[in-house]
Amino acid sequence: MNKIFFFLSIVLLFYSCKQQKDTNKTNVKNQDVTVSYLGDYADFLTGKKNENFQDIQQKDFYKTYEKTIATNWNSFYLNQLSLIKNWTIEHNITSRTDTATVFYPFSGPDFPFVNAFYPYAKNYIFIGLENVGQIPDLSKYSDLQLENYLYEFQNALSEYFRKGYF
Repeated sequence: MNKIFFFLSIVLLFYSCKQQKDTNKTNVKNQDVTVSYLGDYADFLTGKKNENFQDIQQKDFYKTYEKTIATNWNSFYLNQLSLIKNWTIEHNITSRTDTATVFYPFSGPDFPFVNAFYPYAKNYIFIGLENVGQIPDLSKYSDLQLENYLYEFQNALSEYFRKGYF
């Protein structure tokens, strides 16, 4: 049974890499811009100051969002992630010299948990079946649309912050 599961996991991995490779052929020239934008967008959503979103980040609704998301992440860390990190230290699960690869075949929003268990891993291999979707162009949003977008994003994360998916 384990051999079949392992084989299927490898097949799915190669299939997903092939799909990603085909998709990326058109984006090779813009890869640095895309990766940079994704990092900036992630900073924006997590409440970190970012030059590319500074106009939005000056608005009152974003400042409220920024405070709320910081409070939620801190609570999530204290109530869940710090417990895992302390347990791994207490049981000598990982160290700064850890060069292991973490393979997590049923990933999704679980990265904070895997990273809490193995923060020094050299590589993380995740497999997910969900469609990645599109990153919205926030420059086309009105202030009201941006405020609603951030509210819905924060609302979507609320259960994750309370329960996690691990």
